[in-house]
Amino acid sequence: HGLSDLSTGKCLCAPDWAGPSCTEPTYWCTSGEPRVLTASSGIIQVTSWDLYGNNMNCQWQISSTPGSVITLTFGAFFSEYHYDRATVYTTPAPDSGAALATLDGTLPEGRTFSSTSGTLLLVFTSDGSVVFS
Repeated sequence: HGLSDLSTGKCLCAPDWAGPSCTEPTYWCTSGEPRVLTASSGIIQVTSWDLYGNNMNCQWQISSTPGSVITLTFGAFFSEYHYDRATVYTTPAPDSGAALATLDGTLPEGRTFSSTSGTLLLVFTSDGSVVFS
């Protein structure tokens, strides 16, 4: 899913693929219904740019069989503190009682959330002003 850059030895991934060997599918932000992810692994990304946009509402539903462990591990995450946030739920639709975490500001790389409910829902929202990467 990519080409090797002979000068650096790194893989130049085709669109919708990422990772050191371009083998991880990338799931981008889409408006409307949540993107349903059923692959055993992948990379969730808000945008391909350095900065995310204003007034974004992105949802990714990670689904598996109930009882199996779903793990979501964050790479880099930086957002406008108190205004732009990611919320992780253990239900297929946003439900404040099922929120594992609401994240804003800077999140250390490697932060992990897990569920055995068969579903993890990640929702990212931004307001109408300041944006980060």
